[in-house]
Amino acid sequence: MPATSSPSVISTMRRYQRRALFGGGIFLTVMVLATFGFAVVSIVRAYVDNERRELEIEGRKIISEFVKAEIAVRSSVHLAEMVWNQTPPAAADAVARFHESGGRLVQQPASGTSALIVGRPAADIARSDLERFIALANYAADTTAATVTAQGFAFSAYVYTPRRDLAALVPVKWPDEAQLDAALADRAALFDALTRNADGPIEPVAITDPSGLRAARWTGPYRNPLTGLPATRLSTYALDAGGKPFAVFVYEAPLALTTRLLSIDHFGGTFAITDHAGVLVAAGKGGADRPEVLAAVQEPGAGSGPGITFRRAANGVHVVSAPIGLTGWRLSYAYTWGDVLAGVWPQIRWTPVVTLGLIALLWSLLWWYNKRVFAPMLERSERAAEIEHLNRLLVETAPVGLGVIDAHSGRPMLRSPAMVDVAGNVVTEAPSLSAEIVRRFASGGGDGLMHGDIALPTRDGGHVDLAVRLTQARYQNADVLVAAFTDVTDKKRTEQALREAKQAADAARRAADEANRAKSTFLATMSHEIRTPLNAILGNLELVRRMALPPQAEERLQVVGASSNALLGIISDVLDFSKIEAGHMAIESIPFDPAAVVAEVAAIFAPVAQEKGLQFDCIVEREHLAPHYLGDPTRIRQIAANLLSNAVKFTDAGDVLIEIYAKEDAAAQPGIVIGVSDSGIGMSQEQQAHLFEPFAQADSTITRRFGGSGLGLALCRRLVALMGGSIELRSAPGDGSQFTVRLPLAPCAAPLPAADAAADATSNTAASPGLKVLAVDDQAPNRELIRMQLETLGYQVDLAGNGSEALRHFNEGSYDLLLTDLSMPGMDGCALARCLREQGVGVPIVAMTAHAEVEEHRRCTEAGIDAVLVKPVLLDTLDRTLRRLLRAEAPAKARAASGEGIGAGRLPEKVRAALFDSTHGLLASLRAAAEPPVPEALLRDLHALRGMFAMIRETGVVESCAHLEQQVKRDDLEELPAALERLATLAQETLARRSV
Repeated sequence: MPATSSPSVISTMRRYQRRALFGGGIFLTVMVLATFGFAVVSIVRAYVDNERRELEIEGRKIISEFVKAEIAVRSSVHLAEMVWNQTPPAAADAVARFHESGGRLVQQPASGTSALIVGRPAADIARSDLERFIALANYAADTTAATVTAQGFAFSAYVYTPRRDLAALVPVKWPDEAQLDAALADRAALFDALTRNADGPIEPVAITDPSGLRAARWTGPYRNPLTGLPATRLSTYALDAGGKPFAVFVYEAPLALTTRLLSIDHFGGTFAITDHAGVLVAAGKGGADRPEVLAAVQEPGAGSGPGITFRRAANGVHVVSAPIGLTGWRLSYAYTWGDVLAGVWPQIRWTPVVTLGLIALLWSLLWWYNKRVFAPMLERSERAAEIEHLNRLLVETAPVGLGVIDAHSGRPMLRSPAMVDVAGNVVTEAPSLSAEIVRRFASGGGDGLMHGDIALPTRDGGHVDLAVRLTQARYQNADVLVAAFTDVTDKKRTEQALREAKQAADAARRAADEANRAKSTFLATMSHEIRTPLNAILGNLELVRRMALPPQAEERLQVVGASSNALLGIISDVLDFSKIEAGHMAIESIPFDPAAVVAEVAAIFAPVAQEKGLQFDCIVEREHLAPHYLGDPTRIRQIAANLLSNAVKFTDAGDVLIEIYAKEDAAAQPGIVIGVSDSGIGMSQEQQAHLFEPFAQADSTITRRFGGSGLGLALCRRLVALMGGSIELRSAPGDGSQFTVRLPLAPCAAPLPAADAAADATSNTAASPGLKVLAVDDQAPNRELIRMQLETLGYQVDLAGNGSEALRHFNEGSYDLLLTDLSMPGMDGCALARCLREQGVGVPIVAMTAHAEVEEHRRCTEAGIDAVLVKPVLLDTLDRTLRRLLRAEAPAKARAASGEGIGAGRLPEKVRAALFDSTHGLLASLRAAAEPPVPEALLRDLHALRGMFAMIRETGVVESCAHLEQQVKRDDLEELPAALERLATLAQETLARRSV
């Protein structure tokens, strides 16, 4: 169909473009490479032709040297023939000396060159022949010296008779006596060495050569028997007047001379000379280092014939050879392609670079032209074709009514199947649906984009609602309207149902919101209403327990305190669980030491476990733990305390262990692991399945036997999940339980906050005297409790019943700290703090509230409150908080106190009276507990007495009490009554001194 033809046209264009562009590039590349090859071949051919010409020249020079040698030899022999025919015989004394020395004679003619005459043993030599041969030897010595001087040939020579019975040797270098004696020791071998070689006699086969000249024969290398030097030999006959040979003249040329002739520097190959048998006579420079070249020269069936021959040896070496005159020897020049390359490289070394540069430039231009010209052009064409193709596909496959309509005639140019279906089902005033749409668009007078709903009747008596959108465009050189519509009939029918459903859903959501608000209000109210009386209960219990009480009352107070703390724990668990379910629980991420947190929790439960007789251990693996981690120490402390509390609670005998260590895969995912194990009652699989559910116990007797709400483990699991960790349990009935908590905490190098460190540093010091605190609470019992707690801690206290009264107090006097309740009528604690901060008051502000939500704490921070205490507020918590906030001001205030504090000087009357009564009661209780000794009562009363005197900073009494406590703990009770009396005297004297 037409809609599918455009992509194929573009693909064809792209294919032809690539063929034309890159095919042309390949053709040009081939042409460049062919040009490069042609240039290289031409250079190589020129080099080879030039070398051949040079070779012919050098070959002629070498051959001319051989011809010169032959000419010199022939001239010498011709003169020797004249001497033989004309020279008178030698003197008779020379013949006599020859015979006397056993066929050996050394002659030294006028030229100064010596000649050695040797006869073969047992040879029958006529006297006349011997005399003439001695004269010939003298001539040979003279002519050899003359030849060496005139021609420049370093020849040695010797002569022997055709019968091989006499020989005369004229060496250029005379041998020493040892060499001479060694050579003459075996005359037969000497004559064989002088007259023969490996293939027979050395003299020429014929007297004359084919050219009519006296035949001269060159023979291969041999070693001179007198001098031991290697040489080549040139032999020829000497004829008498009758034309018969009377002697054979032999001239020796040293091999070094021949090799020197072949050492031509400007040739890259190697020159060599071979004899008629193909044996190497001499080689030029580098021949000894190129065995493959020498093997090619000596290859069997090497070149022969009168002219220059060219051949390629079996090992690939090229050999050019030519005969050396009529000697039967051949001069060869051998070279490899490496020699040729070395010779032409200076000429062609830049040619590959230029060729590669041209190719790179060519393809760079082609790439640039393709990227910058062809590719954008084809891309634009392809985009246009793809858009055309896509538009047709969209129209033909659209599930909605979509079409392109001629703006003048209303004729549809493109239509989707949905438009065709609707057009066949509706009834219009215009001839067609397309024309109806154009008519309505024209009647609307719109210009550009138009949209609206059209209701049309259908052929079956119903109607359809169409949501139509129109816009103007150009297509195929005509003004068109692009129309799109959807059938919204069903949509309109469901809109009313949706509105009704939305109203119902809104009502349900409002009801759910009201329920959630009611639940939140209930939890906040419960938190406030329960924590407020608990604050009074626990606070007063602490104050009462500081008084001297009978043992029975002390025990009942302990029971009441334990029950109150248990009630507080249950309330805290319920509120925490509710906040988690409501998604209001926030997890902190601050630097802290998890090992210290676990150690603190272990220290709390260690006395409880020891009281039950359990083996209690706390293991901290410091080796792999980081110093600090980012996390929520409060929640981790809560998890550890819950698990450890359960372990101690459900274990009657055996051991309890809490441990902390780094995760095994800490390198991949850092974190910590907290493990709590016990040897208690254990649990079955069925009990474990429901253990982490809210308000669930292992069985129905757990609450009755051990107490608890059943929320502790459910809270642990949810807190662990909020921190992204996991909790696991392994247990069996009667075999104890093991809980493992894995928390993905990131190591942190930051130290603990300085405020906490400062608070810990001052936790064991008494409050500075003279510090004045304003306490604000709208409940009278709470105000009285706060007053007593603060006075017990050594502070001066003023009370206010509401925020307005507190403002009046600050305007009339000065205070070191403000302690205020948050939930007060009128001006609450946050409003009071904001007013004071706006007035420039900078003293620390501490808020007390029964609400533990994070939002409440955040609201306090924004109001300028320094610390928030959650009720019930116990003395230790209050003491630590005030010390932390007042640590910088305490010394100055202590110095400002002018005798009205309790740290020095006269005690206030109320304080003195209270101390006197309490001391009297405690001393009486101590005397009663000493006989018979009751260590628990003694330690309790000593601790109380030490605390009272520590508040007024009387270190003597404090140290005496501490010494007695150590004595009781060591069970050293013999001297106890006397020590108690000394303590009583010291305490009474101290009170008397502080009363003046």
